[in-house]
Amino acid sequence: MIDYFKLRESVRKEVPNNLMLFSKEKILLDEIIDTAGKEFIGEFYSKKNDLKIFYSDENSIEQVISETGNLDFFAERKIINYKIIKKQGGRGLLKDSKKTFRTYFDNYNPDIMLIMTSLEKEYSMANYEDFTHKNLSLYFIDDIKNLPKWIKSQFAGYRIKDETIEYFLQFTDESLDDISMEIEKLKTFCYKSDEITKEAIDLCTGFSRNFTVDDFIDTLFSRDKEKAIKIYNNIQLREDKDLLLIFRINSALIAVSKLLEPETSKLSGFGLYRELKIWNEDKEKTVGTYRSYLRQIDEYKLKKAFNIIHYVTKKMKTATCDNKNLIIYLINEIADL
Repeated sequence: MIDYFKLRESVRKEVPNNLMLFSKEKILLDEIIDTAGKEFIGEFYSKKNDLKIFYSDENSIEQVISETGNLDFFAERKIINYKIIKKQGGRGLLKDSKKTFRTYFDNYNPDIMLIMTSLEKEYSMANYEDFTHKNLSLYFIDDIKNLPKWIKSQFAGYRIKDETIEYFLQFTDESLDDISMEIEKLKTFCYKSDEITKEAIDLCTGFSRNFTVDDFIDTLFSRDKEKAIKIYNNIQLREDKDLLLIFRINSALIAVSKLLEPETSKLSGFGLYRELKIWNEDKEKTVGTYRSYLRQIDEYKLKKAFNIIHYVTKKMKTATCDNKNLIIYLINEIADL
């Protein structure tokens, strides 16, 4: 495993001609390719003109190798991205494919950068331990450990405070691709001011400045139904406001359920916050809220809470249901567990 930031810095210092990358997140693969492209091609690197993509389930290895010998008339260098698409029951590259690539590595084209990529949910070095070569750099990209740092890098060219990044994290899920989409929305919204503020996040996510989502979760877990409904009614109008609120309740319940795990109970400080996906300003207060709620319920009630969320989410997908009534029903049911 290699840290994403270390790999990106390594590629900037010395660009390998032949690179193989594995990651759970597509955007991390794309960013490393983009970094390598700017270093290998130069400041005028263009995905459209300088990057050629092949797919293992559509293109033969022979097509890829043939492309390594072809340069456009006006091009001095080129990048080839061979995307490995894992099939059900498959184990990555076939034996013959590995052999063909190793033969190419023996006498590779210095004007070509060959990058093989694979989206791997679970890394298995055993599948590639026979795919080594002195002219191949192979990396398994580790999960992003410092999410705020990665987010700040995505807001390059914009001013954003660290506490604003933590505030933004309250409205995101675990997928970097989804987080990236929200970042692009915010950048578009704030392009005139070049500054990302909490107010802008409120407007983009649809929550009122009078109350935060943390206020709602704290109140719900404290079983104060009337105040929870009051906060819900003060949330600014947005088309998917209700689904977003359900997502946050579900995320909070997942964090509560994690506190039941022995491994999590041993954690403290940043390690605990990261495991529970707590990124707000008063992290210790949120942990206290979760622990307090956990003392009031058991695993059966926790499972019932998830079933309530599933029921409400399913009902919201039907045009005949009133979302507000469903949210109030959800508040009452969870508060009464």
